[in-house]
Order: sequence, then C-alpha cells, then structure tokens
Amino acid sequence: RPALRLAAGRGELVLTIRRPKSSLAVKPLRRALFFLAKRFRTDQLAIAVNVDAGDARATVLLTALLAGALETLGAIRPGLPLKRRVTCSFTGAGSLRLVGIFSTRVGNIMLAALLFCRDYCFGRLRKWTGIPSKTS
Repeated sequence: RPALRLAAGRGELVLTIRRPKSSLAVKPLRRALFFLAKRFRTDQLAIAVNVDAGDARATVLLTALLAGALETLGAIRPGLPLKRRVTCSFTGAGSLRLVGIFSTRVGNIMLAALLFCRDYCFGRLRKWTGIPSKTS
C-alpha cells in the first residue's frame, strides 16, 4: 500500500494512504468546481514550447502542428490574452512552459462552496432516508 513517511526529531511515523471506497463528496465537488471554472477570467496566458522529437523531420512536423494548434486557439478565442512561442530544439531536451494569471470574484467562490454544501447535505440526507429500517 502507498504510505506517507513523516520524520520528526523523536522518530518516524508511517501513515498508510487508503483510497475511500465510495465518497458522497465526489459529485458535489465536481459540480461546484465546474460552476467555478465557468466564472474564471483569464487575464494573461503565455505558452512557450521547445520541441525535440528525436530526429529533425519529426521535430519540424511536431513544431508546425503545435504552432498551428495555438494559432487556431487564438483565432477561436480572440479575446484570450495569449502569448505563444513554439521553437525547435535539435540538440537539447524539449520543454513546455505554461504561465497564466486567472481571476474570479470572491462571491463566486462563496457560491461554489454553498453549492457544494447544499448538494453534499442533500446527498447525505437521501442516503440516510433511503436505508430501509429493520423491524425487530
């Protein structure tokens, strides 16, 4: 099993990491994050790609493909503040650097938290009332 080892001055503590079998919080969390993701605004986005595919032909083709994909993204979303740079690297390792600044209002974060709490509580209540009682 995966474990987390914590070292302290007095010794070590090993905590096993267990995945919960079924969690009621997954669906409400996914819904709240989707609600919040729709309300994020991109203030700045910079992509720098240095392509190295092993041989020169594959490197140039992959570079052209990535440059075309980023140009298409810029044409589809003209309001997106996207700075893009795609280069070939024939001698070194390839790299990808993605840097961005995103913002949202604090009220949207609070609404997402309330949406999560509401869905989570209703799910717990449905599970609790859906269990048939045993007669003695």
